[in-house]
Amino acid sequence: MAKRNLPVKKPSSNPQEANYDSPWKQIIEELLESFLEFFFPPVYADINFSRGYEVKSKELYKFRLRATAKKLTK
Repeated sequence: MAKRNLPVKKPSSNPQEANYDSPWKQIIEELLESFLEFFFPPVYADINFSRGYEVKSKELYKFRLRATAKKLTK
């Protein structure tokens, strides 16, 4: 398993700007293969990690924004 070095984001000094989710995302991205192997063995067995991969966390965030916007408009 290739180790990926991710930049560590410094927490904001402004409590309203603090992002408590980033450390968890960084951990999962860095340890994705081990995470999947431990928590989702059948999924891990079906993935060919030698082909490489790209984490799409921003794409998931867009879905969350849309869902939140729909709730607010109801």
